[in-house]
Amino acid sequence: MVIDDQRTMRAILRDLLRKVGIHDVIEASDGEDALKHLATSAIQNMKPDVLLCDLHMEKMDGLEFIARIRRGKVDAVDKLIPILLITGESETMMLEVVGQVGASAVLKKPISADQLGKAIEKATGIAAV
Repeated sequence: MVIDDQRTMRAILRDLLRKVGIHDVIEASDGEDALKHLATSAIQNMKPDVLLCDLHMEKMDGLEFIARIRRGKVDAVDKLIPILLITGESETMMLEVVGQVGASAVLKKPISADQLGKAIEKATGIAAV
């Protein structure tokens, strides 16, 4: 699942995922939208293997989204699901907080398909093509 409030960034990430062999991608426009998709996915037993999440979004940002998942506040969602935060943020303290809240990894924009594939493989144990 790709979670980003910018449609262009979601398209870029979707294209990068295709380059590493991942074609089935759910998109969400912010943390609230992602929680709705996750609830629906859980009901349909079609859970994503990994979440790619932006930090700065309207309604619910990446920090709050990750915190809700990790605290088990979302019914039927595995609180250990890998969450890769993809951000342009450069402030060290903010990135440390994100890691403490429970991001599996923090990836800096811009990111290449190769970097993304390796991060997904490391986080999930599933090798990208």
